[in-house]
Amino acid sequence: EEDAEIIVKIFAEFSVASETHKAIQALNGRWFAGRKVVAEVYDQERFDNSDLSA
Repeated sequence: EEDAEIIVKIFAEFSVASETHKAIQALNGRWFAGRKVVAEVYDQERFDNSDLSA
């Protein structure tokens, strides 16, 4: 429907944990294209199993 909420998910994988936390700090709460960004760590097992539904 035209008025339905659109959810966009973007995943990034980092080789060093500290890079992950820096990215979250830099992106979380910012605005992009009129929408607020929510940056958080995703469950690694779900990601590895291509379960991107959470």
